[in-house]
Amino acid sequence: MTNVQIKQHDLGNRGGELITSSDSEVTGDWYMITSLDSATTFTTLTGTIASAGDMTALPAGATIYGQFSEIELSDGEVIAYNR
Repeated sequence: MTNVQIKQHDLGNRGGELITSSDSEVTGDWYMITSLDSATTFTTLTGTIASAGDMTALPAGATIYGQFSEIELSDGEVIAYNR
């Protein structure tokens, strides 16, 4: 990955998706997830972060990095950034 690609990722230039707890399980190819709610909790989080789906709550403004393919929230909302 070149420095230009990293900067495009960091700035969100590849787009993303707002996912809320009212959505069903959403599939995609994301590298970063940022919580927009004070207590975002996951029903499903499939990716390279072991046991990430077992997190109790991801506070507002918290970001996790990895490679993610499925997200379903039981509470809150996130922005998932395209890889």
